[in-house]
Amino acid sequence: MVLFLAHFKKLQYIIMLNPNLFTTPASNVYLVINYVFVIFFSDWKTFVAISFLQVISMISLFLFFGIVVALCWFGSLYSTMQNMEQRLFNWNSFGSSFLIGSFSGRLLGQQGNYYDQGYYDYDTYKEPEWNSIGDYMDHYGIHIDPEYLEKFGWGILVFSGFILLLFTMIISIFKGALVRASAVTYAGHNASTSESINIGREKCLSLFGFNFFLGLASFLASLLFVDLPATLSDNNLQVFIPSIIALVVFDILLNSTMIGGGPSIVVEGRSVSEAIKRSLHLYKTSMFLIFSTCFSFAVLEIILFFIFETIGWNFYGFVYLFYLAIKSIVFVAMIALNSIMVVVLYMSIRIKLEGCTQQDLVAELKLAMATPLVEMIETEPTIKADLP
Repeated sequence: MVLFLAHFKKLQYIIMLNPNLFTTPASNVYLVINYVFVIFFSDWKTFVAISFLQVISMISLFLFFGIVVALCWFGSLYSTMQNMEQRLFNWNSFGSSFLIGSFSGRLLGQQGNYYDQGYYDYDTYKEPEWNSIGDYMDHYGIHIDPEYLEKFGWGILVFSGFILLLFTMIISIFKGALVRASAVTYAGHNASTSESINIGREKCLSLFGFNFFLGLASFLASLLFVDLPATLSDNNLQVFIPSIIALVVFDILLNSTMIGGGPSIVVEGRSVSEAIKRSLHLYKTSMFLIFSTCFSFAVLEIILFFIFETIGWNFYGFVYLFYLAIKSIVFVAMIALNSIMVVVLYMSIRIKLEGCTQQDLVAELKLAMATPLVEMIETEPTIKADLP
């Protein structure tokens, strides 16, 4: 425990006091992961706060969407319920007559039951059979105008598209905020939650355009690799499985190739088209490093997912609530770690390829008012231990 606390204390100062991130840029997966955790623990409160706000915003928007859809649906059923009111009243009248007639017959000593008095033809009654929801609705007198139902469906579709747009904008804002916070911390300065979110909001349109490009490319690839072969082969399983594998490989390559797009927009202020060209240029020089790092993080996420899902079945009561809290914290942290990983790869390639310095990064981030690295080294106690 003492060694862990000492190492954690070193992580809090190592970026400020040791320009190792610039003199020794990450050249393998181990160093990338090491630098990612160094940056995360140096300002973990900011990263967790931004990631937590992203999750809360998405959950709130999802609840709002569910409430609006429910209100629209219940509103459309209101007129239908009014049409059923008369039938329900008639059924209640029949039920009251049944109870009164049966009870009075028993008081008067009459033999037989209520059905024998002719009130209800029990012998000839058969429970109706419904082959579809339409038959059920016709039996109970539920009539919905098809034109109105079509308009309602289009309305829900348009509203769903609007909510999807808001989801994408929220993701763009907070991804931009995490990239900003990661770059500021990489430069040796303290990131601010509010300032990072404001930068993410300013860059959200460009980030949205970039993410739209990636989504469109992935959608077209799914049509080409999965839907088209499945249609031509009449959903043959021997064709479908290789198609899925090909799509997964394409998505990994696409995201690896475009990994520098987000930082190019947030750090360098580039447009969507410039960010795409910039990312391709950076990727060509370090293809293996980028692909292996992205693959390693994907495997880490999968392992964590299976671990939590496996052990979760063994907890109950308050222990289960504690398990859910730990699980939520870990996966919120993973949101931040992924963004930090992108920035570490982006900066490491720029340092090796272009000789980018700490002063260059500070100037691009417009952090001139922050305390420069030299003053930090003079005012803080020196830590000699370097990263392994």
